[in-house]
Amino acid sequence: MTIPEAVILLEKMAEEKKIHLPLYVGIARAGSCDPLVKAGSADTLKSVNFGPPFTSLIVPAELHDMERSVPGDVCRSMKITDCQTPVICNAFDHA
Repeated sequence: MTIPEAVILLEKMAEEKKIHLPLYVGIARAGSCDPLVKAGSADTLKSVNFGPPFTSLIVPAELHDMERSVPGDVCRSMKITDCQTPVICNAFDHA
């Protein structure tokens, strides 16, 4: 299952329960020299091509403002030690 497929299923379940899931975090190629981390709304993640599995999808609980800003700061400062490529991370820039 791809991340966009999972988001679609979760959105259907959330609609049935009458709840709103404001934030999703998709991760592809974690631990590789070419990772991708993207966060945003369901529509945002449904439009991202994460490539083939294996991928991860995180649905965080409600975040405090500080919690919302820290992951983006950390992600932007990370470098992968075995590669020259910095982590691709525009993840929490939506907030």
